[in-house]
Amino acid sequence: MCRKASAAGGPGTLGVVPSVIVLDHRDPEQATKIRVLQQASYRVEADLIGFDKMPPLVERARDIARLRLTVLGVVDVGGLRGLLGYRRRGDVVDIDRLAVDPAHFRRGVGRMLLEALHHRGADADRFEVSTGSTNEPALALYRAMGYQVADEEVSMSVRLAHLMRSG
Repeated sequence: MCRKASAAGGPGTLGVVPSVIVLDHRDPEQATKIRVLQQASYRVEADLIGFDKMPPLVERARDIARLRLTVLGVVDVGGLRGLLGYRRRGDVVDIDRLAVDPAHFRRGVGRMLLEALHHRGADADRFEVSTGSTNEPALALYRAMGYQVADEEVSMSVRLAHLMRSG
């Protein structure tokens, strides 16, 4: 699951390179781990955009277990560091959620998840994602990964940016 880093160091925690795996979010234990991580991550976004009613903040483990998503996770010896949930609709990949453990912000976890998704969906025509238009860290990540803002809207008093990337 995790590979040892070289003696010279490298990414990861405690000398271990994290791996991207598919999580079984229908398993109650995994669903609970996902809930804990996404609530910590989305709490930071809620503070940035001034809105705390996002589904990942209020979902229970049993709600997560029922989601019709594929969930990728970044894991290392310390556990789950990030997750990305998505669904494929024909030639379009819709990113439903991307969450990183706040203790691991700015360490490449989000980038690893997006790279893995792009590899898995290499035959897709388009990737889509939405985030708060004032969530600068998320917007910077998506732009760095080739996404462009396609549209903005106000939903439930929050300004959202809809981003797209060609496949």
